[in-house]
Amino acid sequence: MFGDDLKIRIIELVGEYLNKYPVEEQINNLAGQLDYKELCYFTRNFSDYSHKNELEKLIIEKVKSRHEELPFFVPYAPENKMVMSVWSDYDREEFEQYISNSISKKEVLGALLQYFPIHYINKGFGSIDRENYNYMKSLLNLDLLYEKTEIYYPDLITKVKKMNTFSDNGINKIEECIEQFIYIYIREKDQNTNPKL
Repeated sequence: MFGDDLKIRIIELVGEYLNKYPVEEQINNLAGQLDYKELCYFTRNFSDYSHKNELEKLIIEKVKSRHEELPFFVPYAPENKMVMSVWSDYDREEFEQYISNSISKKEVLGALLQYFPIHYINKGFGSIDRENYNYMKSLLNLDLLYEKTEIYYPDLITKVKKMNTFSDNGINKIEECIEQFIYIYIREKDQNTNPKL
């Protein structure tokens, strides 16, 4: 663990240095050698938009070129939230299609929803509150997520429709995060349909 943290910190420092003193060849050479997670740390402190844009496009290309069974956001890794944000900004339609194709079982849907509550290191996840929900809405097609929830968690939807509030036990399991998503989604749809609620 410590070795990975040190490696990431060095990658960040090199990125910060090359942001201040850009050498195109070195930036491109290093970026090409990093995997997409490392590239997120390398890129995040770049303020020069021409370099940052190219690096962010490279992150997306590296994610798309992965040949793994699970989508990039499984298992949880904090840098994957940056990937979602970058990909959604560059090509929302392609990103939504990737997400739609990726949610092929309930565990994948649960893993995706875990990116939006607060993450307590080595403890678990907080609740999905309105602010987290709005951030999720800025990145993802929530109608699609709800449709997938109807497929994989119909019992939770039935349960949540009867609730007046959702539980927040501080540290939440995946199922509790899904309940919170369902609760806010349904309440928001009801509010949009019947604004007097």
